[in-house]
Amino acid sequence: FGESFDSIDPVSFIVDEKFQALDSDTAIITGQKLEQATSMARLSSMAASFDRFGNAVAIGGWDEVDEQIQSSVWKLNIYNARHNPEWRIQEPLLQPSCFGAATTGLNGDIVFTGGGNTPFRESRVFTDSVLLTQSDVHHTNESFPHITSTYTNTFLPLPPLNTARSGHSAVTLFNGSVVVMGGYSGGVSYLNSMEILDPEYSRWLPLQAHMAVSRSGMVAAIGPGGAIYVTGGSPDGSTGHKSLERYDSREGRWVSLSEMHCGRGYTAGCVGSSNNLFVIGGTHLAQLQPGIEVYDFRADRWRHYGVNSTMHATAPLLIMDDADVEEVEEVVDVEYEFGGEMDENMNSITSRTSSSSVSDVRDYFLRASHQVLYMI
Repeated sequence: FGESFDSIDPVSFIVDEKFQALDSDTAIITGQKLEQATSMARLSSMAASFDRFGNAVAIGGWDEVDEQIQSSVWKLNIYNARHNPEWRIQEPLLQPSCFGAATTGLNGDIVFTGGGNTPFRESRVFTDSVLLTQSDVHHTNESFPHITSTYTNTFLPLPPLNTARSGHSAVTLFNGSVVVMGGYSGGVSYLNSMEILDPEYSRWLPLQAHMAVSRSGMVAAIGPGGAIYVTGGSPDGSTGHKSLERYDSREGRWVSLSEMHCGRGYTAGCVGSSNNLFVIGGTHLAQLQPGIEVYDFRADRWRHYGVNSTMHATAPLLIMDDADVEEVEEVVDVEYEFGGEMDENMNSITSRTSSSSVSDVRDYFLRASHQVLYMI
C-alpha cells in the first residue's frame, strides 16, 4: 500500500498473485491490482505487523501529498481482502511517527518502537515505545462513524529505548522478549547496536554483541532455533549490503553467512513456514534492485528469482505462509503486493522494516495455506 517510487502508478495492493518458477533462477509474479479511495493510499514509511485477530496492521507513516508525519493506524482483514479490500482506520498513535518498527508479541499484542518526524536524513528520531493492545468489543470511531469494528485499540506507554532509532528492525524471541537492532539515529549516525525488552516489558537493556556492519532498512527475522537473522540494509542511506548475519542469544555473538546476489538497502523480508527466508526489492547506489532472493537455512544458500515488473524501495514484508519455490511449479494466491517510496536524491533513511517473527503465536494466524503478504 502507499505511494511508490518509480512505479507505473501508486497501487494500494495486489491480491490473487501467481508465483511461477521458470527455472532455478527465474520466476514470474503476476496479480490483480485493487485500488483504494481512502487516504491510506497516500502514505508511505509505515511499520506493519499482525494483530491477535489476524488483521494486517499499518502504523504511522508519511503523507506523500501533504508531506506530513502521521499517527494513523490502519487494519485490513487479509482473509477477506479479495471480497472486501478495505483498510479501516483505528485509534491513532500517541504521537505521530514514520519509519518505526513493529513486532507482534506472544500474546498477540504489538510493540511499536522508535521512528522519526520525516523519512529523510537529518530528521528528528524518537526513543518512544508503546504497546498496542486490543479488546474484542464492538466499537465505532467518532471521526469515521461509518467504520465500525468488533475490537478497539489501546496504546500503553512502554519504557523508552536507550538509543533513538528510525528505520530499524524488531523481532520477538520465543521467550517473549523483544529485540530491536540497527537503524538511523540522526545526523550521519547509522547503527549496528541492539537492545532487548524483557518479557515483562519493564525495561530496555543494551546488548553487548553488535552486528558486523551498521544497517538501516534491513531484513530481520527469527530463524531455526530462535536465532536472529539479518541481511541487507544500508550503512549510509545509499549503499546496499549483500551480507547476512546470524545472532544466537545462547552464544551471544554474530556469525557471518552466505551473501545475497546483490546489495539490497531498504529491503523487506521474513521467514515463511517452509523455513526459507524471503528478501524482496531494495536499493543500491540509487538503483532499484529487482527480484526476490530466497535463503535456505540448512544449505546456507541463496537463490535469486527475477520478476517481470519493476521493484521498488520496499515496505514491510509479512509472510503468513509460503510454498517451497524449489518444489512447486506454480502456486496460486501466494502474494499480496504493496507500494513503497524512496527519495530521489537518496537522502532518505528509507526503511520499511520487517516486523514479523516466527514464534508460537504465529500459528494462530496461519489459518490459510500458501498466503504471503508483502509490501513493495
